[in-house]
Amino acid sequence: MKKLLLILSATLLPGLFVVSCSDGDEPEVIEAPKTIELTEVERQAMTKIGEFDLNLLEKMCESTPDENVVISPFGTSVILTLLANQDNALKQQVPALFGFATLDELIDYNSKLLKLLPTLDKNATLDIANSQWYNPQTSEASKLFGLEAFGRNIPDDASAWSEMDEWVSKKTNGQIDEVPFNPESNPYEVFLNSLYFKNGWTTRFDKAKTKRTLFYGRNGISDANMMYSSEEFKTARGRYCKAAICDFGNGAFQALFVMPDAQEIDKEALHSIPELVFKYNSDLGLPRFSLSQSKSDFTDLLKDMGLTALASDGQSKIEVHQSATATFDEDGAEVVGVTSGIIEEVALMDVVIFDKPFYFFIKEKSTGTTLIAGKIIGF
Repeated sequence: MKKLLLILSATLLPGLFVVSCSDGDEPEVIEAPKTIELTEVERQAMTKIGEFDLNLLEKMCESTPDENVVISPFGTSVILTLLANQDNALKQQVPALFGFATLDELIDYNSKLLKLLPTLDKNATLDIANSQWYNPQTSEASKLFGLEAFGRNIPDDASAWSEMDEWVSKKTNGQIDEVPFNPESNPYEVFLNSLYFKNGWTTRFDKAKTKRTLFYGRNGISDANMMYSSEEFKTARGRYCKAAICDFGNGAFQALFVMPDAQEIDKEALHSIPELVFKYNSDLGLPRFSLSQSKSDFTDLLKDMGLTALASDGQSKIEVHQSATATFDEDGAEVVGVTSGIIEEVALMDVVIFDKPFYFFIKEKSTGTTLIAGKIIGF
């Protein structure tokens, strides 16, 4: 049984180029994306950042083997940075997890991404927002990442949660309607990150060619709407998988689909992504799919990845939760993620057809930033 990984990345090309259409429309000439330039410290950290993205998805897949998954590694990174700025133990552990020596270096890196990622493709919608909900009697407003700060008497002010839900719904265009959190928690401070991405394929799939076909999922065979295209796409054949790349818009973001050779979704294919070498090929079949709101508690997963400071210290406890959605069709993709950080009191082929379980990611190529990641095991 073969599987697949999907990555959306940003390719930084100089000048102008042509966007083609599969339905015979006149091609549109658009401006190429800007370049995100990294410092030497940031370039050296990219390997660890990439490892974090893959490890987080791997652990999430292991914890939910029979479910489709969608997560936002970048949203998780932003929330962990905000939490580390509030907690001395996390201040040491979080930067190391991402390959930085100090929290200030990680803050500078994420600040750069938050500022520049939305500018890479003017025809794409990439809205990223952050907020802090805190009790003015016990906490102070943070100035990081352009936070929207809301002073509320948490947890006694019941209306504060309704306000947070409204904030989440507004920032995600109604795709996610409530804050992801443990209802049994007793928080006195909450950080929220929202991410909304929507962009069209550079070469759209012809809807007339989409047809029902079999998808050989983990839990059995089912029907799927398979999108087909005979345009040239980059493909790769690795040690553990086959892969294909589809560009979005001006090429700033890409979708990378990776189908493992093994019978199950496996970590060998997941961690072999950096080894893949792509060349142009043609003919591609991809499933059209939509994932509804997926809620995840990352707290224990992040502890296993080295953030032991998330455990209770007897005075406070820190949790990380997330909700996300994803839709891919003939026109492009729309993905949404909301991440919460809660501080609480203790109480290669001519034709590549992706018709088996797969992983998917949305990345910015020059920095490797993973906006969204997940897996599909069936429909």
